[in-house]
Amino acid sequence: MKEPAKNLKEIKNAVDEFKNRIKRENGIWYRGVVNSTFDLIPSLQRSLPRGTYHAKIVEIEKKMFEIFKETPELQGHQYTDWELLYLMQHFGVKTRFLDWSYSALVSLFFATYNWDKKQNARIWLLDPHLLNEVYLKESAIVSPKKEKAYFNFLDSFTIDNSIYAFDGYGLNYQGINKRIAAQ
Repeated sequence: MKEPAKNLKEIKNAVDEFKNRIKRENGIWYRGVVNSTFDLIPSLQRSLPRGTYHAKIVEIEKKMFEIFKETPELQGHQYTDWELLYLMQHFGVKTRFLDWSYSALVSLFFATYNWDKKQNARIWLLDPHLLNEVYLKESAIVSPKKEKAYFNFLDSFTIDNSIYAFDGYGLNYQGINKRIAAQ
């Protein structure tokens, strides 16, 4: 879209145009941000200096994960690594996750929640099948198994270019966490 949308109809038209261009009606992911200059960089990377090596980012995330899982409120519950990461993200702990939604309206909510109207908001649209075709050479959406450890799983897919490595793949989290599925 060249010009910012001025109303819901223009947003809907842009979404429909995207769907028509990729020829895929379902499975599009949406992400709303309050400032159109924000890049698709997870909160953990945004909090670190540019040029931080990927191994350092993973090390920091692992340390935060270990601290988080010892939180007294979590004791006595059985959580998978994935569920703990979702909880970390939900409670504002910086991770390598980017929140995406299957709903354009949910992304619109996040794009306009606490939005400073002096800036343009943005809704990102993503075809995760195409992303995986580019990075994994297959269009399937990867579904992590509940029992598989988060860090081992990501290590098997990570594209490591040493500095600010982009873990480029679409993961389907539905069925693992009800809060994620609701978005």
